[in-house]
Amino acid sequence: MTPKLSRLPGLSLVLAAGATLALAACGSSAPPQHQMPPAEVVVETVAPRDLPLTLEYPARVSGSRVVEVRARVNGVVTQRAYQEGQPVKQGDLLFRIEPDNYKAIYDQAAAQVAIQQAAIQQAQTDFDRVKALVAEGAVSQREFDQAEATLAQARAGLAASQANRTAANLSLQYTEVRAPVDGIASKEAVTVGNLVNGGAGAGGDLLTTIVQADPAYVEFSMTEPEFLRLRALTQDNAANLEVNVRSGSRCATSGHVDFTDSQVNPATGTVRARAVFANADGCLVSGQFLAIEVSGLSIPQAIALPKSGVLFGQFGAMVWVIGEDSKAQPRPIKIQESWNDHWIVSEGVTPGERVVVE
Repeated sequence: MTPKLSRLPGLSLVLAAGATLALAACGSSAPPQHQMPPAEVVVETVAPRDLPLTLEYPARVSGSRVVEVRARVNGVVTQRAYQEGQPVKQGDLLFRIEPDNYKAIYDQAAAQVAIQQAAIQQAQTDFDRVKALVAEGAVSQREFDQAEATLAQARAGLAASQANRTAANLSLQYTEVRAPVDGIASKEAVTVGNLVNGGAGAGGDLLTTIVQADPAYVEFSMTEPEFLRLRALTQDNAANLEVNVRSGSRCATSGHVDFTDSQVNPATGTVRARAVFANADGCLVSGQFLAIEVSGLSIPQAIALPKSGVLFGQFGAMVWVIGEDSKAQPRPIKIQESWNDHWIVSEGVTPGERVVVE
């Protein structure tokens, strides 16, 4: 709702009285003087309206995924297959760790599987023969039990050898270190010719890092009062809030808030928040500092008066309110906060009243 502005003679009583006093002081012999016309003022009709609210924060860019690529087998790095600082796709070969030893271990495990498969065939044949003979009483029950146990052992041996072959095959595959995600591959942490340790638990030696920059995260923090206000204005749903880069980058992109923390950091009194930006061209760089603005909020049905019409004195803020007789009267007001070039007023004026703003 747009406030109504109008011009009318303001403070006319005060100006007229001043002119009368000036004539009395000069006496009847004084030459006649023209009376000053009443001063014109601009008035605004008080009307509550929704006020768009924009919040500004310092922020920092981070990749949506940051993956440390580590060695999973022991050996000497024999090849680096990627270009440092260039995009890589998931599954691309990054490093090769000497595979010869692991290929030999795999071949040995595969051969052991073949041996166990042959042992099962022999044990199955013996078991079938003894089973037919024990029914005729040609062999003892003891011989039948031994044949049955031999067959079970052969089957267990095959399962164990197959598990060893699987483990050997995994180790052989790990000699080719491939990109786990799409992103930008960083500088190599280990050069070709160095021995790396596959390790266990916490992982092996670091080889490089991949940062997934599309989408990009922009992380910022807000004070506790701002967080509570944001939660109240959005009804606990900030996902629709638009975020734009105000300074620090020329990227022509916008994002939206996708995360606000559920707790206040007791050390800083702030709440973490994050916005997600499409970044297919890589314009936003991980670690970059920005200034962002969050829009999409509004203060519902608030009364805002231009700052030019609010006076501050010994007893606080006041405005001139035009009465029904078109005369201005001072009125104390209570200011809630600043909004652009206006003050949001919580007490002192009511909708429909006319206030001098210039």
